[in-house]
Amino acid sequence: MAKKECYRYTEDGVLLVRKQEQEKAGAFGLLPEYRELWFQCSEKNPDRQYLQMVLGGWFGLHKFMEGNWIRGLGYLLTCGCFGVFYLYDLFSMVCGNYCFKKVSYVEKDGEVERKMQKIYYEPLMHRKRAVFLFLLAVVILVLVVRFVYQPIGNGLVGWLAAAVSGNVTEGTARMPVVFLS
Repeated sequence: MAKKECYRYTEDGVLLVRKQEQEKAGAFGLLPEYRELWFQCSEKNPDRQYLQMVLGGWFGLHKFMEGNWIRGLGYLLTCGCFGVFYLYDLFSMVCGNYCFKKVSYVEKDGEVERKMQKIYYEPLMHRKRAVFLFLLAVVILVLVVRFVYQPIGNGLVGWLAAAVSGNVTEGTARMPVVFLS
């Protein structure tokens, strides 16, 4: 059996990648049906994007750069959903399955039409370096949670407990200001 081609270029020079998507079929959508589709690859260097994801992904830098401000803000406030989504994004980038949705607006017949398409990254060139950077990302995540999010969370919980119990003093009233400034 010949191996199927996973990447190809269009006439315009755009790199495409073949991926399988699951579609629900049958009664009540219980039977999975797979179909092969071609998706556009990003023009950005995947190794550089991975490095940016390692260094700033815990606070959503890669989501902000993709234009997904809501998810970026969610990553920023929760440290990448307590590191779970952050590590998932890194792992999926190493495996070659990381994608994001690009939204564009096209004017057609006097009306604005919204188009959404998935964009995948090419596979990483340096897999050994990516594994080392993944381990570095885990260390960065532990340090950030320990020295940034935990003190802020402890201060806010103490301030809320004092506010609820009615034991607000001058020191506890200024607690959140100390952490936010």
